[in-house]
Amino acid sequence: LPRILREAFRREPLYAGAAAILAISMLPTLVAYALDDRLVGGVAAWAKPLKFEASLAIYLFTLAWFAGWLPAGFVQRRSHRLMSRAVVAAAEGGLILVFGSPQSRGSLGAGRLAVARGLPVYAWALGFPPGQLPPLGPGRWVSGSGPLGLGACWVWRRL
Repeated sequence: LPRILREAFRREPLYAGAAAILAISMLPTLVAYALDDRLVGGVAAWAKPLKFEASLAIYLFTLAWFAGWLPAGFVQRRSHRLMSRAVVAAAEGGLILVFGSPQSRGSLGAGRLAVARGLPVYAWALGFPPGQLPPLGPGRWVSGSGPLGLGACWVWRRL
């Protein structure tokens, strides 16, 4: 590994590992981006998911790097371990979307990426009926099944 990556793993291995997994998961997305010529609102269908993965990988790598500047012993504290696990779980464990319209390109792209990775997706429709939420792939939205019984949850269908 390059020295900068080894240093990130030394500073905070959980954040660095999650960043590495996201960076590796960008490879199939890059292949899809190169092979799939579909457009969503005039933009390549895989552009938003690729940006989403890259931004999360950069964010987690940055957290790993900044952990080196925390006071000695702080990274080993139980409170830090719990917080870092929660951050990684939020980044990897699912997606909560807010759709401002049924044509929200950013939310649609991020939702399709999460569904393609098998992650749960919850959504809120703001200013339009939840029945107009766009499909994310094979499956359907189930209204009232989001966090706290609000919004909708995407239930995918296995092909």
